[in-house]
Amino acid sequence: MESSKPTLVLDIDNTLVCGRATKRPGLDEFLARVSKLYEIVVFTSGNRERADRIIDHILKVNVARRLYNDSCVRGTKPLEILGKDLRRVVAIDDNPLAFAGNEENGLAVVPFSEWSMEEEEREKNLIKLLPLLEGISSLEDLRPPLKQWKEGIESDLETL
Repeated sequence: MESSKPTLVLDIDNTLVCGRATKRPGLDEFLARVSKLYEIVVFTSGNRERADRIIDHILKVNVARRLYNDSCVRGTKPLEILGKDLRRVVAIDDNPLAFAGNEENGLAVVPFSEWSMEEEEREKNLIKLLPLLEGISSLEDLRPPLKQWKEGIESDLETL
């Protein structure tokens, strides 16, 4: 049932793509896997026209909702705007400040730029999140294991 899926909020620029729309290595696999378990929402501080082009032509997954720079508040992306139970929301962004007020829901990734790191490192940033995201998707509250993961505590997701 679609409504029972948790929500995954994704940033575009320097998280999923960089430059004119160069995809982060591993993006297609990442999206294919998370879109089976999560309702995908794109929340970008970028403009609507560019974001829509990227969503429509590059992401190639069903995006349930699109939020743009006009939904940002003082440089942050308030997740309350989604009208969702925040216990079931995860946000991924390259800018940890984007989560201000919702830090417990956020996962920061290293900003993606073609020249900033080796391909293996660029790919690992999204791919390394897959076991976590897949493991917690059925939980009532996603925030405690997100906190544990961010603190570097290894946990057996099957026992959560």
